Amino acid sequence: MKIIMHKSVLLDIDEAAEYLGLKKSALYQMTFKRTIPFVKIGKRVRFTKMQLDDFINKKTVEVGQFED
Repeated sequence: MKIIMHKSVLLDIDEAAEYLGLKKSALYQMTFKRTIPFVKIGKRVRFTKMQLDDFINKKTVEVGQFED
């Protein structure tokens, strides 16, 4: 029998905070305000790397861009 070890597709709050370089409390606040996509499974909050990467890309400010 072959055992396949792989990382979960969903990240927990600790893993997502580390991935984004944020404090856990800041990430919880973002989920509360619904400013970041997340998956809710029961009472647990989870994130996919694809959603987090998408979030990062949308928040990236290009050279010469000005915010209104």
